Amino acid sequence: MLKILLALDDYQEQTFLHRLLTKMGFNLEVTQTDQAIGGLIMGFQPQVVLVAEKSRKINSTKLIKDIKSKRASTQFILIKHSTSKDNQDIENEVQFIVNSPVHPEELFTALSDVSHLQKQDLLNKYNKLSSSIKSSKKSSEESQYIQGSSVKDKSDSKSRQAPKTSINESDRQKKYDQFLESVDKVNTNETTFERKKIKEFNKELRSQSEFHESPELKIDKFQYTKNLLKKNK
Repeated sequence: MLKILLALDDYQEQTFLHRLLTKMGFNLEVTQTDQAIGGLIMGFQPQVVLVAEKSRKINSTKLIKDIKSKRASTQFILIKHSTSKDNQDIENEVQFIVNSPVHPEELFTALSDVSHLQKQDLLNKYNKLSSSIKSSKKSSEESQYIQGSSVKDKSDSKSRQAPKTSINESDRQKKYDQFLESVDKVNTNETTFERKKIKEFNKELRSQSEFHESPELKIDKFQYTKNLLKKNK
């Protein structure tokens, strides 16, 4: 089967394409950085490379030129965001351009254009695969990934999620003030503490913990005791 290299660092898009192409039976490798490209070119020898136009960790133009210099027969499909401006330098180097998020049918059109595969054969296999997933007990998430709806839907669902709640700032300050009042004033002439006193103090703090105590305060208490013990070594 066709050897395909995915070169992109967008997690959503990468996960979708990886699952889709793996289920379709393609021989697949993935890279998220420029550093890993060299070994993949020589060892894996990809026939087709799907590369994102814009990536934080991959220089797409350099990647395409490097692969072409080592393996001239490799074909390139550029994944381009609809909001991106035309970039002739890179677009002239590739054989096909698809829009992000990638739709399966558009991807199969591109693959048939750059290889010996027939688009209709790919669509038939894809439709059969989609039907088998719907009729089986597979998770709805996997079904979404295979059908190409997950990349967009997941980003939308993230924006709809309610933000995580946190302890009220005034309550935080009040609890902290109460904590300071409960602690004996520190003798500034002392530079260390007895380990026994540290353990007793920690035990006292733990015994005073309330069920609504915030995770942040628990961490502060633990770190405070840990620092005292380190200082007393």
